This record gives sequence, C-alpha cells and structure tokens, in this order.
Amino acid sequence: MKTSVRFWMASLCCTLLFQAGLTAQISMKPNQLGIRTTTPEFDLHVAGDAFIQSNLGALHIGYPNNGNLWRISTANSGQDLLIRQKDAGLFAFTTRHRFFGNGDVAIGDVSGSSNAKLEVRDNSTIANPHILVTEQANDYARISFENTAFDRRWTLAGYVGSSASNSLFNLWHQEIGGSGIDAISVRGNGQLGIYGYPTARLEIFQRSQAVGTGLRFDDGTANQDWDITHGFGLRFHYGGNLRATISATNGAYIQGSDRRLKENIRSVPNFLDKVMQLQVRRYQYKESIDESGSIGFIAQEVNPIFPEFVHYSETDDLYGINYAGFSVVAIKAIQELKGELDERTKQVSDLEQRLARLEQMVATGNGNQNYLSLDGETDAEATATLLQNTPNPFTTVTSIDYRIPKNARAAELRITDITGKILRSQDIDQRGDVQTILDAAALSPGTYIYSLWVDGELIGSKKMVVQ
Repeated sequence: MKTSVRFWMASLCCTLLFQAGLTAQISMKPNQLGIRTTTPEFDLHVAGDAFIQSNLGALHIGYPNNGNLWRISTANSGQDLLIRQKDAGLFAFTTRHRFFGNGDVAIGDVSGSSNAKLEVRDNSTIANPHILVTEQANDYARISFENTAFDRRWTLAGYVGSSASNSLFNLWHQEIGGSGIDAISVRGNGQLGIYGYPTARLEIFQRSQAVGTGLRFDDGTANQDWDITHGFGLRFHYGGNLRATISATNGAYIQGSDRRLKENIRSVPNFLDKVMQLQVRRYQYKESIDESGSIGFIAQEVNPIFPEFVHYSETDDLYGINYAGFSVVAIKAIQELKGELDERTKQVSDLEQRLARLEQMVATGNGNQNYLSLDGETDAEATATLLQNTPNPFTTVTSIDYRIPKNARAAELRITDITGKILRSQDIDQRGDVQTILDAAALSPGTYIYSLWVDGELIGSKKMVVQ
C-alpha cells in the first residue's frame, strides 16, 4: 500500500513538472501556437531556430488537396538547397531554383554540379527572356562589370525610346569615378557606331588619322594587315605602308609612288614592239546580264608579254590584270613614237630644204653649177684654198666660184674643218668658170676650209665661216 502511494506521488510530481516545462516552451492561444514565446503573433510563431531533417522530409507551402505546391528540400547530402514546384493535380515536382553549397545559383531545372555563379536554364522567347532589366524612369537600364584589380568598368546600357531610331544600346567603358566613352553604340534602326553615335549603317569615329584607327583586315596568316583610314582622302595601307589614296577632291585613285617606298629603280627598254603584240578582245563575263559585253585583255594572253601586270590569286585560282599599269606603258610607247616622229620630221625638213635649193639652181639656168651637201660624215686629209665664197660668213648656203682649165683631166673640191679633217669631197666635171652652191645645214657654227685640186695639185684654199 505504501509502495503504491509513493509511486503515484512520484508520477504526479513528474507530470506536474513536465506540464510546467511544456507550458514554459509552448504557448497555445485560439488559432495561434507559440514555441518559446507566450505571445505568438502568427498561426505558428517560433522564437528561435527551427530544424527540418531533410533526409526524412521537406517543407511544403501551397494549397491542400493536391493543389499548387512549393517544396523546399535539400540534395547532395544536404549540401544543395532545392526549391521545387508542382501544379495542381500533379504529383511530380520540378526544380525551379537550386542553391549550391559553394554559393552558385541556378535558375531552372539544373541538376548535378554547378556551371557558373549564376546559371539560367530554360527555353526563352522574345516575350519571355531569360533576364529582363527594367528601368523605372526615362533612362538607360544598366548592367555593369568590374573587378577588384583595376578601377575601371564596363557597362551595358539599353535605352528604349519612343521609336526605333531613338532607341539606343551602348557598350560603355569608363574609369570608376572618371569619364567614360561609348565604345560601341547600336540604334534600334540597325545603325552601328564605333566610338560615337551612328548616323549610317556602320560609322567609325576614328578620333585621329593614325593607321589602325579605321578598318583593319587580318587574314590570320603571315600576310601583313590591310588598313583603311579616313585622312581627308581614303587611305589604304599594307603593313603600315601607304599603297593608295582615293582623293576626296575628285575621287581619283592615287597609287603610292614615293621614291622612299621603292628600291632597285632602273630604266626600262622600249615597249612599242611589245604593245603591238597585245590583243584587244571583246567578251562577256559568264555571270553578267549585260549583253553589250566588255572590251579588254585576256590575262593568259598578256602574261607572256607583260607579266608585271598579271596577278594570280592562289585562293581563287584565277588571273587578273592591273589595267592601271598599262597607262605607264602607253606613255612610254608615246615617247618612243614621238622620238621616231621627230626624226622623220627632221629628215623631211632637210629634204625639203635641199629640194628648194635644187629648184633655185634649175631656175637660174646655170649649167656650170653643181650642188654639194655637207653632212659631216666623211673623213679625209686637210689641204689649202682657192676662191672666196659669197656670202661669208653665212648660215646655211653659200656660193664658191672657181675656174677649171678645159684641158684638166680631173678636178676636186674639198671641204675640211679647221684641223684639216676632210668633211666632204666633190669631183668637178664642168670646165671653165664654175660655181658650186654649198649647203652646210648639217655643219655646226664655226670656221671651215675649202680647197680646189686639179690633176692632183692644190690650186688654192680659203676660209669660210658658218654662223
């Protein structure tokens, strides 16, 4: 009896102690439950930490009776936090967000390990993009990029205007706390600007005329780069060296030809004969719709004659012709023709002068006159003079009078320079008083000596002066 009373008393004390402790930890009010608080403010109020053992269960938020639900649980032994969702009437949950233990975040149904600090995996559309940044005011919406090593920042800035032409997307670069610049600007109408606001489909703001501030073409081989730069005229550089300019004044194509760009400079042979070998053709390009055709050369026909003007493209396996180079050849050929024409003109002029003098001799009716022309091409030994010529001095024509005995077997008139070099000798067939008309057009101005020889003896010598 005593034992039973003692047991009942002990049980009562334990029950009272448990109830007192439970009352201190849990407070129950109508429609509210407080844990470690006596004044719960919500249906469930926990004043401290709450722990859900996720390998046994999860936290569900949503509507009952298999309605729309969100489920918060873990994966990878509790390392990753999963936020999953299902629609009403379904039983399978789909992962919507995943927070990895290393701090990476994935939006979408991403499983396994992380791929980036923030990954968005889903099918997007124009109406439902992966990321949408909305500016609340009439200003640019911006996303910036920077690091802790340098005080610089890249910013993507998009402005949605009232029309496509005044909507703008900029790639902005700036010193943090300093000024910046729009490295690339794209308008909603498709116009693209580099270093400025574009007003054309593509506009480059060079900000200087230095090579490399305009367009550059690099084919990724050992070939050097081509640069196209605006410098009032449009300049073309290869490997930094000027190759050509298109004039802003008249649109002329100007090829680089400065002596400082060249080496192995030398004269060229005559081109006229080679020019005459060129075959000018009429043809049509296979892809051309112009039935009138073209006039020009065939590269394979020109190559044996002027290989300097034929270019072969290994990439295209096609030949081309430098037509502009033929303008230099044409000039050289014209120079050659001019030289030949000048020589022909001089010969014709000499012949006309000689003919005029012969006609004058015939008109005088003097049968004892003869005609001697000096061309400076004969050689003989010098001797003395006979009778004085008239006029003297003279320019081109003078008369020499002398007498030959009728019984003379031979007579000769010789013309020499002042050193005695014979320039011309003339056999005289006439006898008696004879007059020789001397044409000295081929002689340079100076003093000359003429002499008369009869039967091998010197009759006389005299000086004459050509002015």
